[in-house]
Amino acid sequence: MKGECMSAPWNRWFHCIGGTYGSWLPGGPRGFRTRHHREHVEGDYHNPPPTGIYESRHHCAEDSLRFDPVTLRPDDRAVVCRTMAAAPLAYGVELIDMSVGGQHFHALCRFPLWAKRAKFEPIRNRQHQLNVVGYIRDHACEGAVIWSQIRDQS
Repeated sequence: MKGECMSAPWNRWFHCIGGTYGSWLPGGPRGFRTRHHREHVEGDYHNPPPTGIYESRHHCAEDSLRFDPVTLRPDDRAVVCRTMAAAPLAYGVELIDMSVGGQHFHALCRFPLWAKRAKFEPIRNRQHQLNVVGYIRDHACEGAVIWSQIRDQS
């Protein structure tokens, strides 16, 4: 971004998002996006599409799965969260916060490489960075396990 110092805290930070196998299928009732947004799809998880509009597409997607969809049990989330946090830290990746829920994860980190099909949203500014921290930590209310480099000040 023009005029911003390279040492700004939001520079090169990413909100990383990923899901377990079969957790976010095309045609799902929560809404969905096609790859690279090639097709306009009504609704999203905040404002789901009308009930049943993509039902046949969802059934086709379910039928195409080679394995059952994965949902992490509450006890497994802590193990997965610790393991996922340890891996980037071992390679010098900066990790601030991470949540691992039943079917997805969120992480706030700064690193040069990322996995195929995960979503990495560049942090735009300090307020965006703080919002992502709050968003990640809010997943604890849904049963996600939270890993944090920065402990709560309260």
